[in-house]
Amino acid sequence: MAERETITELSSLRQGDVITTGDELKHLGPEIAIVSQTCDIVNVGSRKTHITVAPILQNPDGSQLADARRGWSPLLVHLEVPEHEYIADLQYVTAIRKDYLINGTVKLLGS
Repeated sequence: MAERETITELSSLRQGDVITTGDELKHLGPEIAIVSQTCDIVNVGSRKTHITVAPILQNPDGSQLADARRGWSPLLVHLEVPEHEYIADLQYVTAIRKDYLINGTVKLLGS
């Protein structure tokens, strides 16, 4: 998958991916991070319809970014995508329907 790509199937997603939200998820903010483990994302079935996500902190200040980078703040998780840093705010983790992610845009973590 390229650095940014439209999501067409759940099997392309991984824990830590940053997703641009669609209309169904706008209440969570413009971007969210996948918190669920990869195996839970790709596992489909009638009882496996949801995953957990966390909103991306918008405009973090310098101390929030530094604390997240060092792992000093357990509710703020540092994520690096090529040429950008994100902080997922685990204080607001929530469950969403997996199908809401289809046609969103994924920003992959650097490898």
